[in-house]
Amino acid sequence: MKLPQPILVDLPNVEESDWFMRKFFYHINIESYSHLQVIKPNCQTHSNVILLQKEKMKQLYALKNITNDYDGWDFIRQVKKYLNKDDYTFKVRGQKLMDGFKSTDPDCRYDYPIEKSKLLRAYFHKKKPKPKLEPTYQFEVQVSSDIICHYVRTDSYLVTAKSEAEAKALVESGLLEPDHTDYDDWLTNEEPNYEVIKYGVVKNLETGKTLSWEKWNE
Repeated sequence: MKLPQPILVDLPNVEESDWFMRKFFYHINIESYSHLQVIKPNCQTHSNVILLQKEKMKQLYALKNITNDYDGWDFIRQVKKYLNKDDYTFKVRGQKLMDGFKSTDPDCRYDYPIEKSKLLRAYFHKKKPKPKLEPTYQFEVQVSSDIICHYVRTDSYLVTAKSEAEAKALVESGLLEPDHTDYDDWLTNEEPNYEVIKYGVVKNLETGKTLSWEKWNE
């Protein structure tokens, strides 16, 4: 069975942490979760804590019966200190109302306000994995068109793309304006309508890798 990512990480194996861990295990909602404390890989002086969801979960909250006082919030600060922030978020909500407040009060019908609660509960939510962005590179593209009748046109492009092939495809799509164009004056006012051979070179400005091509164009 593949274990989930740990909820708490890098807890030092010292007496102070033992006290915190005893409180953490005491507050775990055992109707929905079990836990494992494991020695951190390649580090015998620190531990991680893994929470395992039970097959039949009765509630979504992971911690319960946290007192809404100095000791309770000190415990919450410790949880946030060791929280695996790369993979989880941590939310605190009211669990049991103080005397004098009722669940039928307008602001208590769906969620108990923390300031009106004498006990708190807490949730760990798994973060959605961030999409891995493919790296992009800057390419310099030089395209020379050898027009029949021995006239030569040279276009230069600066392109951002993922590969040499993608930079070449962008240039060939005709959607890009060249940075620089050299060709004879008589072509400036009319479109050449004869066959040309295009020679191109794509250079990755970061790696120095190049791609050359030759193609007929009509």
